Amino acid sequence: MKRTTRPDTSSTTIMDSQSFKLVEIEYSKLQDCIEDLAEMINETLANEKEEIERTHKSAMREVNVELENLKLEKTKLEESIATNERACLLENERDWYKREALHLDKVLEQTNARQKELTEQLDESEHDRKCMKAQIEKLTKSNWELQKKLKELGFEMDCREECMNGTIIVKEGEPISDASDSKQEAIENEHNDG
Repeated sequence: MKRTTRPDTSSTTIMDSQSFKLVEIEYSKLQDCIEDLAEMINETLANEKEEIERTHKSAMREVNVELENLKLEKTKLEESIATNERACLLENERDWYKREALHLDKVLEQTNARQKELTEQLDESEHDRKCMKAQIEKLTKSNWELQKKLKELGFEMDCREECMNGTIIVKEGEPISDASDSKQEAIENEHNDG
């Protein structure tokens, strides 16, 4: 039969207690390392977070600046479009006024031509009227002179003149009375004064 040896518990116990102390020391070191690592990770995360926030804020500022630039550009484009529309309206108004001015100029030219024609006709009528007046005055004077001569000869003429087909007919009348002589002389004097 084999002889079984019993392990030495005292040596095992010493080894166990040393191992436990070693494990505790190593565990303590591991805990310190884990805590240090956790602090480093937390620090790194905090730094990363700050960096990300800075980057985000910077990017947002750039986006806001770009947005403001786009708003300004949009406003300029809208103003430009409004200006172009206003310019088109003004051009249309200008063209209408130009056409209207040309039309009125043409009407004015026609009116001036018609006025000149009417003025010439009026001048011609005035000239004809003056000529006719001069002829009538001359004929009236001749008539008065003839009547005076006829009166001196003892004939009385009826001063009425009748026009028939452009021919003037003078009728012989009765001898002149004294009242008609004075009336005839007043008419002659008035005519000579005029």
